[in-house]
Formats: sequence, structure tokens, C-alpha cells
Amino acid sequence: MEALRYSAANYSILFLVIAIITSRLINVIHSPILQISVRWIMRLSTCICLTFTIFALGTRPQVHPFWAVFLSVFLGYFLVESIYFWVLIRLYSKIDFPLFPKFSLESETIVWMTGKYAQKIRSMIQKAGFKFSETLAIKSPTISIMLSPIFYSKRGHIRLQVLFPNFPKKQTLINFILTTYLRNGTILVTHNVQSPASAFFAPPFRAQFFNIASIKTLINIHRNRIKKHMRHTFCLSGENCKQAINHEQVLLEQANLANGNCIKPDGHTSINLSFAGRYQLWINMLRINYIGQ
Repeated sequence: MEALRYSAANYSILFLVIAIITSRLINVIHSPILQISVRWIMRLSTCICLTFTIFALGTRPQVHPFWAVFLSVFLGYFLVESIYFWVLIRLYSKIDFPLFPKFSLESETIVWMTGKYAQKIRSMIQKAGFKFSETLAIKSPTISIMLSPIFYSKRGHIRLQVLFPNFPKKQTLINFILTTYLRNGTILVTHNVQSPASAFFAPPFRAQFFNIASIKTLINIHRNRIKKHMRHTFCLSGENCKQAINHEQVLLEQANLANGNCIKPDGHTSINLSFAGRYQLWINMLRINYIGQ
């Protein structure tokens, strides 16, 4: 019995170390696919660690098989993480920051993040044939400035919006939104944005989320999506991109007010998430964190 407890304690320490290492790796990995893999390793290691701890502390560890205890621990972990996400969403819904923020002109020259990874992204965008237009920004008293350089394809039918993270030292993933307008009023969007607002695309938007970091791959996916619509696309390169993007934010706001995901309290100018909107965001967060889609 004592030998079994000692062995279980050693395994518990081993998997605790693995869980700690993988938790540190999440914030330094650029690839979302690798991030999902590392998250799963961290979850499983944590659950295995807790399972061995139960065996090490138990007086009758042979009563229940290892797999049964592990499954119970994993379900408990999933429940705690689900509650944690729900609490985060409740707190987010109370923050004085618009769900669909408006952009302002920051600079007519390109403003870009420093670092090898960011410079590599910039080079890949230029090699893909996109030309810089201007840099927009989201400014709010509650957050630091979020910069967003805008690019257009050679033909002008694709707008590429780059969204830099507010805290580049804590987040390595740079977000991209590729947009194409069709003559029937449909707006095709391909993106890798994991912000709360990305869960609320509604008609006339036809948006697809891809949990990938490669801008080259994302551009190819969007080009394949619009290939059969090429005769019906608009040239966007001559647009006032600040007005166009802000108009899209208004469309998203109106669509989500209409479908019940958002509500506007009496006497307030800003909108809040309804229960249905919070539930949709909660499901979206679980899906992205567990399966990456």
C-alpha cells in the first residue's frame, strides 16, 4: 500500500511539472494548432496529476479503477473551466467598452509592431500583393490604443485589416480580417479573430473563422471562397476605409439587436449582451479552447 502511494505521489509530481511547463508555453507559441495541442496536454496533465494525488492520499486506492477516477476529475475540470468562462463573459458584459467599437484614423503612414514575427507577417502581406492604405485605431478610456493597418489587394476586391493585440508581450497571435463585397449585398469575411465580437457575425455578413496564424494560408482560403463570385465583387480600394469599417460595425450592431443577441437598455447609447448573446459567446469560447473552431 505504501509503495503504491509513493509511486502515485511521484507520478503526481511529474505530471504537475508537465502541466506547469505547458501552461507557460501557451503564451509563446504562434501557431493556434500548437496552442490547442499544448492546452490539451496541460489539461490532461493536470487531471492525471490530480488523479494520482487522490490515489496517493486515499486510504483505499484500489476501490476505484484509475480510468474512473481520471474521468471524474476531467469532468470536474471541464465544469470549473466552463464556470470560469461564464464568469469572464459576465464581467466583460459589464465593462464600459463597446462590443462593436468605432475606428478613427491614426496615421496615413504604416504603423507596425516591432519584433521578428511581426516583420515576417508584414513581408508576407506584401509578397501576397497587398498594398498599404492607412492605419486605423480603436481608442477608449478603458483600454490602450489598438492599432489596425489596412491593406488592399491589387485588384482592390479584398480588404485586409490587421488587428494588433493590446498587450503584445502577453499575446503573440496577430488577428486578420479579409473582407469582400458582392453586388447582391453580401459581405464575405474570412478571419482568425478570437475577440467576443467575432462570435456575432450576422447577415448580410457571411463570415468564416479559422484558428490559424498564417496570413498566407488565410489569404488563400479567402481567395478560394470568392473565386466563384469574382464577377460580382466590388472594388474597395477607392473607399473611405474608416467610414466603410465603421458602417460594418453599425450593421453588426443592428443585426444583433434584431436577433436578440444584444439589448440596448432604456436611456443608454451603448448596447449590452443579452442572455442569449452571453450563451452564444460562452459556447464559442468553449469550442475555440477545446477544438479550435
